[in-house]
Amino acid sequence: MGEAWFRLAPPVQVLHGSSGQTRFRGSFNVRRSPCPLLNTLMKSMALPDAGSSVPLTLVISAAGEGETWHRTFAGNPFITEQVAADSRRIRESVAGGYLWFRPAEDAGSLVFDQVACAARLGPLTIPLPAWLAPRVTVREEAVAGKPGVHATVRVAHPWFGLLIEYEGYVEPENE
Repeated sequence: MGEAWFRLAPPVQVLHGSSGQTRFRGSFNVRRSPCPLLNTLMKSMALPDAGSSVPLTLVISAAGEGETWHRTFAGNPFITEQVAADSRRIRESVAGGYLWFRPAEDAGSLVFDQVACAARLGPLTIPLPAWLAPRVTVREEAVAGKPGVHATVRVAHPWFGLLIEYEGYVEPENE
């Protein structure tokens, strides 16, 4: 992110700037597609169930050029790995595929602009065209007077609409 990193609000920097391991807690509202078949697919990918004020623990473990994000929604783990794909992009490994994001600063918030998506089939990585790929949008922003971050993650598909959205607040466990 270069100089843009220094324009991020301090709580957002804390979420992403630690070395070693950091722990956060919070709660999120989770919405899912009304389609039972799509919900079965999301369940198989370990994405959280729909609900209000779903408790979340988040452990971020930094190692080398990447981080492992271990999210636990109401006791159910959802784990992804994020690594620097190049000097401007992050690649996130999710169940069944990869997502590439270009992080950017917007008024002190961190936004992740998804720039590519690929499916994994065994040893094969198959790039998905935009018209076929799910679209992930992420925004993390400070909350005035609080030590944590408000985050919104939305996954939608060009044909099927909303697949899942979760939004809520996390703060460092030691606060």
